[in-house]
Amino acid sequence: MARFITPRDIYYGRGALAQLRRLEGRRTVLVGGVMGKENGFLQRAE
Repeated sequence: MARFITPRDIYYGRGALAQLRRLEGRRTVLVGGVMGKENGFLQRAE
């Protein structure tokens, strides 16, 4: 049997990137597509 636990909080939309700076923890998963790369979202997240 496999088990998958989802995160407690999911942030999306405007202001989501700014919210990442306020989170505690060491690991974050960003999910995006081609548009996230083209519009610079992934570069700003680094």
